[in-house]
Amino acid sequence: MGGVPRLPPMLIATVDTGTTNTRVRVWRDNVCLVENATSVGVRDTAISGNNAKLKDCVAQLLLDAAGCAGVSLNGVDLILATGMITSNVGLLEIPHVECSAGASELAKAMREVHLPEVAPKPIWFIPGVKNIPPADPSKDFSAIDFMRGEEVEALALIDRLALKGPACLVLPGSHNKFIEIDDQARIRQCVTTLAGELVLAITCHTVLANTLGGALVDQLKPEWLDQGASLAKSQGLTRAAFSVRALGTMAGANQQECANFLLGAILASDLVTLQTMLHSDRLQDAPIIVAGSSPMATAMVLLARQEPEIKNRIQHVTAEKSRNIAGYGAILVAQRRGLIPAVM
Repeated sequence: MGGVPRLPPMLIATVDTGTTNTRVRVWRDNVCLVENATSVGVRDTAISGNNAKLKDCVAQLLLDAAGCAGVSLNGVDLILATGMITSNVGLLEIPHVECSAGASELAKAMREVHLPEVAPKPIWFIPGVKNIPPADPSKDFSAIDFMRGEEVEALALIDRLALKGPACLVLPGSHNKFIEIDDQARIRQCVTTLAGELVLAITCHTVLANTLGGALVDQLKPEWLDQGASLAKSQGLTRAAFSVRALGTMAGANQQECANFLLGAILASDLVTLQTMLHSDRLQDAPIIVAGSSPMATAMVLLARQEPEIKNRIQHVTAEKSRNIAGYGAILVAQRRGLIPAVM
C-alpha cells in the first residue's frame, strides 16, 4: 500500500458527509471493521436552515459504529471528519486549502473541535481544497473550482496506486471530479461537473420520467451508451435528452436502454471537460485513472476508450483499490499531522 507506516492497534472512526449521505467507518490497523451509513447530508441543513438533523445523524452513526466494533464511543481513540461536513451547511466550516495541496497541506489545516452533542471527545475536521483563484474571476471563471471530500479520496488513490504523477484522476459521482495530480503527488487543480445530479434530475423531474420510470442505469448496454453520446456530440445534449422520450414511445426501447442512452448523452459532455483538461502541457501522455465500479464509472471508461487520443491512457481502478477511500485518505492526513504514531 504505497509505503504507509503500519498503524498501531488504535480504533479510529472516520465520518464522511456528502450532499445526501453520511458514512461512518471504524478502523484498526488500516482495516475497516465497521461501516454505517444513512441518507442524511448537508442538503438537510440547507433545506431546514439548521444543522440539528445532521448533528443527530452523526452522533447516532458514531454510537452505532462503535457498538458494532465492540466498544463504547469513549473507546474510540480518534475521530476524523471529511467532506461537506466542513462547509457552511455542515458542522464546522473550515476554509478550503489552496492548491497545490497534498497530505501535508491538509494536515496543517486540520481543526480540532469538541462537539459534546455529537461525541464525548474532540473531532478532527479535514478541509477541502480549491484551485488557485484567477486574478479576475469575471474573465476567467472556468478556472474556479473546489471540492470537499474528494481530496482525501484522491490522496488514498495516490497512496494505494503508488502514483507519482503527473496524472488525471476521475472520481465519478453526483458531481464528477477531474483531478490533476502533479509530479509531487499533490492535487494541482480540480474540475467539476454536475453529471450525476443531472442524470437524476432529468430521470425523475422531467417529461422523461414517464419513459424512464425513475430507472437509473443498473445494467450497462454499451451500444445504447454510444448512441446517446454520438447524438449529443452531433446535435447537443438537450436534443439527445429529448430523444429518450422518442425512443421509448415510438421506437420500443425499454427503460434500461433509454437510461443508458441518456447517461451516454450526459457523459459525452464530461468527455469534453476531460479532453479540455488534458490539453495542458503538464498532462501530455499522462495516465487517466477512473476510480470505482459504479455504472457511471464503468460507462465513463467505455466511452473514453472510443476516443482515439485518450483510449490508450485510460486505467480503471475498481474493487479493493477504490474501497473506503474517503476514510483511508483521512487516516493518511491524520498520520501526517502526527495524530497516529507509526509502528516501526
